Amino acid sequence: MIAQLPITAVAPRARYVALRPYTPIRAVMIPNLGLRLVFPPALSAALVLAVTNPLFRATVLPRAGGVVLTARGGFRHRYCGNVFAALSRFRVSLLVCTGDRARPYASDLIFVAPAAASAPPVARRVSPWVALATRLLCARPRRRLIRKRATRRMGAETVTLAVRSQIAIGARDLLAVRVRTTPRPLPVLGLAVYTGHPWHARRVRFHCDARSGLSADCMVVGDRPHRPVHRWHMVLVTADGDVRVSW
Repeated sequence: MIAQLPITAVAPRARYVALRPYTPIRAVMIPNLGLRLVFPPALSAALVLAVTNPLFRATVLPRAGGVVLTARGGFRHRYCGNVFAALSRFRVSLLVCTGDRARPYASDLIFVAPAAASAPPVARRVSPWVALATRLLCARPRRRLIRKRATRRMGAETVTLAVRSQIAIGARDLLAVRVRTTPRPLPVLGLAVYTGHPWHARRVRFHCDARSGLSADCMVVGDRPHRPVHRWHMVLVTADGDVRVSW
């Protein structure tokens, strides 16, 4: 017969278990005290519990938890049973046996999911601008400081277009540009680049990253001209007008 235990010997305490796709575990349960299973709340799938021994019963609790109990009353012998749990992509095989020793008993089994499992990595599409910035950091570009700017007043707003530098990477030309508008921001509708005299339009793409409400840093990318260019022009297009700068 299983002996009675003092209350202080069976006070509630937790046992932490690392959760894996397949997690085998053993636990000792003292009759009439029960065993609680606690799973990570971040796993939103429904918990499923199944018990093999009819002398045990399992109940699913809200928020990814469960309780394993013995049949009412005490046991005269040692009994064991499997508790199978399934939650999200995790499978747990828990062997529960009754016993009269307080040392291996824990009232709560708390399962802890690895960081990668609780938040699986999501493949993200790499922006072409990020790929271009990576090439810029890894290559040895030829950089030319320009420091040219033009300011134009458009009604109540003042718009400043500043070309800061020009970087050559392979067959590409990158122009670093800063746009500032006061007293209110104006959206950048376009950035056009021309070369030579008379002007010859270049095919370019641009991307602007607003540093604040009134200031934005822009990167303009285009194919490098086949011949040396001695004259460059840039036109900033806004809803209220355009600003031009040459260097």
